[in-house]
Amino acid sequence: EEEERRREAEARRLKLREEALDALAAATVGGSIADLREALDQAANAGLGDLDADVASASRQLRDLEAAAHTLEEALAAADIGQLEDAVSLATMSGLQSDLLDRAEAELKRLQSELSAQEEARRRQEEQERR
Repeated sequence: EEEERRREAEARRLKLREEALDALAAATVGGSIADLREALDQAANAGLGDLDADVASASRQLRDLEAAAHTLEEALAAADIGQLEDAVSLATMSGLQSDLLDRAEAELKRLQSELSAQEEARRRQEEQERR
C-alpha cells in the first residue's frame, strides 16, 4: 500500500512536470510576458528549477521581453521618432506581443505622419518664397 502511494505521488509529480514543460513551450512561442510568468510559476510549482534548460531559456526570454517593454515605455514617454523606431524594432525582434507594442507602433505612425505633413508644408513655403 505504501509503495502504491509512492508510485501515485511520483506519477502526479511527473504529470505536473510534463504539464509545466508544455506550458513553457507554449509560452515561449507566444511572446506574452504574462504567459511566460505564469508558465515559469507553474514550472517552479512543479519542482523545475533554473538549472532546467527549458526554465533557463524561458527566464532569458522573459528578461528580454521585459527589457523590450521597458524600452517601449521610455520611447513612448519621450515621443521621439528615432527612439520609437529603435524600441519597436527591438520589441519586434524579441518577439514581444502586447498592447504596448501596438500603441508604440501607432504612435510612431502618427509622429511620422505629422513629420511628413510638416516637411510638406515647409516645402510649399519654400516654393512660394522662390516665386
